[in-house]
Amino acid sequence: MTKKPQATGTQLPATVKWAAIISLVQMVAAFIYAGLQIYWEASGTQHSSLESASQNTQYVGYGTAIFIILVFGAMGAAAYSMLSGKVWGRGLIVLMQFILLGVAYFMFSGGAILLAIATGLSALVALVMLFNPRSTEWVASRYGA
Repeated sequence: MTKKPQATGTQLPATVKWAAIISLVQMVAAFIYAGLQIYWEASGTQHSSLESASQNTQYVGYGTAIFIILVFGAMGAAAYSMLSGKVWGRGLIVLMQFILLGVAYFMFSGGAILLAIATGLSALVALVMLFNPRSTEWVASRYGA
């Protein structure tokens, strides 16, 4: 019977690496959407993905884009931190994956089935990788370092 190799405090497990990569891909997709929001707002294009009853409706796209850039930028920084062997980004990434599961639900109920599947599956895969025993052992070993 062979023993599984243990994750050490210095070696980044592949599960953590792939969870970080998935998070970076999610960040790029969110940045693309934020860029589209800015483009639609600047060009005066009406887009059905945003609705507001406010007098300042013309700024909703810009505000949404800024929010997305800030939130997903932080997730990207967290993913980069994990790829660098630090653990501080793990909690933020876990939180974002749970939020993205909720987003996927609303995408699904809104009719964006393929986007919902891609978002939900990417979030689930990242969560499974982050809660993999190898990942949790690595995180636990890094807290003592």
